[in-house]
Amino acid sequence: MNEFTFKGFLEGKPELKTSKNNLAILNFVVSRTDCFKGKETVQYGKFTMFGQKAMEQNDTLRSADEVLVKGRLSARKWEGRWFGDAIADSVEVILSTEVSSPEADVDLPF
Repeated sequence: MNEFTFKGFLEGKPELKTSKNNLAILNFVVSRTDCFKGKETVQYGKFTMFGQKAMEQNDTLRSADEVLVKGRLSARKWEGRWFGDAIADSVEVILSTEVSSPEADVDLPF
């Protein structure tokens, strides 16, 4: 089974590109902090998402959102060397950094 789940915080704004074949490609980085034997380390995961999902996520993801990324690992050969890619199949926003307006939280009497 080839699956991964990565929970962390979105680093910066995702980068949306379009391939020569008009395929949407979204690249983004998620960070997480681990603590082992009293020492904290920050891990970064670079992810890629394709197609309609990529366009939708580009509109919803914001820097510093807490997210849960699920996907699969893929290997590709480039210039004679093998590289591993983390392909995101889904991104769930756990905690958004989007600021709501104060008027939106007011109960109206009608």
